[in-house]
Amino acid sequence: MEYDCIIIGGGISGMTAAALLARTGRAVALFERAPRLAPTIAGFVRGGMLFETGLHCVSDGELMAELLDAAGVWQRLEVRRCSDDAFDTYLELGSNWEFGFPQGIARLRRRLIEEFPKERDGVVAYLAVVEACWAQLRQMLSGRLDLPDALHAAARQTLAAFLDESIGDPRLRRLLTCHRILYGMASTETSLLYHAMIVGSYYQGCGQFYGGGSAVVEAFAKALDAHGVEVHCGREIRVVECDCSGSFAAVHTADGARFAARSCLASIHPRALRTMLDRPVPPAYQRRLAKMEETDSAFVLYGHCSADLGAGNLIVNQVEADATRDGAPDASGLLYISQSISPGFRGGISAIVPATLDQCGPAAWCPPNERPPGYREWKSSVVERIERGALSSLGSRLPEFHVMDAATPLTFRDRMFTPSGGLYGLKHRISDLPVGPKAGVPGVYLCGQSVTAPGLLGAAISAHLAVSKVNGDV
Repeated sequence: MEYDCIIIGGGISGMTAAALLARTGRAVALFERAPRLAPTIAGFVRGGMLFETGLHCVSDGELMAELLDAAGVWQRLEVRRCSDDAFDTYLELGSNWEFGFPQGIARLRRRLIEEFPKERDGVVAYLAVVEACWAQLRQMLSGRLDLPDALHAAARQTLAAFLDESIGDPRLRRLLTCHRILYGMASTETSLLYHAMIVGSYYQGCGQFYGGGSAVVEAFAKALDAHGVEVHCGREIRVVECDCSGSFAAVHTADGARFAARSCLASIHPRALRTMLDRPVPPAYQRRLAKMEETDSAFVLYGHCSADLGAGNLIVNQVEADATRDGAPDASGLLYISQSISPGFRGGISAIVPATLDQCGPAAWCPPNERPPGYREWKSSVVERIERGALSSLGSRLPEFHVMDAATPLTFRDRMFTPSGGLYGLKHRISDLPVGPKAGVPGVYLCGQSVTAPGLLGAAISAHLAVSKVNGDV
């Protein structure tokens, strides 16, 4: 059988693309090398608790509903809206100062001006850019892909530069950059436009899926089955075959099977696709990918405490934004804490500390799924440092916190199949050219966090944009 499209990778972006194509009558086969779909966001159960591994909160605005409804998924999910008064609470441990981010840009504007009356003009200017970028994102999905002149400046300026020019209070600058933890980049690297497109979705509205990532994966699995997508879990694609003209022809699995198709859509790390192609991609494209860095990875503690965190998340900052982290991660910078919600399970807590693969010491150079002697002891020592440091400093906010499991950048490297365990794919730095859906080989397309933006919303948007290219070229 020849398929219309083969999807490589069964994460959110791959599943969304498969559902969109199948709903238009295309014959689609999806391949995921892990034993189950979307292993990164599915979460796990331990000791009667559900722990989230990649889906802690989502935008619950109209755009998210539209994107997932087009894939036949939205109606299968239940969203619990985070607290209207504080979907995220930012806390600086040194001074014990905190700020609750309310739902809605108008409410956020009022609260920021109340808290920082001398920075009124800067607050208004910052949120005006966020609103304009968010509106532009909606236009992009409607097919209008040109960037308006008014937003060119936001695309050329870093977030840090804009805030330095517009806002004098360093505390407010730290506050407005705290959500960089959601995309794994420093404020000196990301453009104001990219930052605004990401935080705009959360400022508009934020919630959690009831049942977490596992509920999302289950909803997608049912939708794929209903749409007739042929799903192959536990089957790794080793080779992407091109014909004599250089166009896509077929894929080859690790077990030796060949599947022919008219097109291929890869929701994997762009560098991984490059190694799978049976012929080199254009040199210019290779050089572009080689220059791009991965986003931060993380050290994540999974545990429980004797209190309910409520319908919101906690972002903790112990030092100024963009501080350099030396040695093993110790939560000396930003720390993100979230609690899952699920029927039948208590809400497990995930405490996320940004880190890099290099901070894993000698273990960073071990092959996938291998660990050197002493690794467990090192891991335990880092867990203890974080637990006794930042987490114990939270006191009544996180009483009697007890760690039940932990993940390191090596865990994410091996589970997400990325070179250094980046949580959000490639960085979208102001100096980088966009990757784009087209992969430099006719008939081969890319989607996912590395192509467009991070998170569930970014992955869904990327799938829609990639499918539009596939449909336009077929």
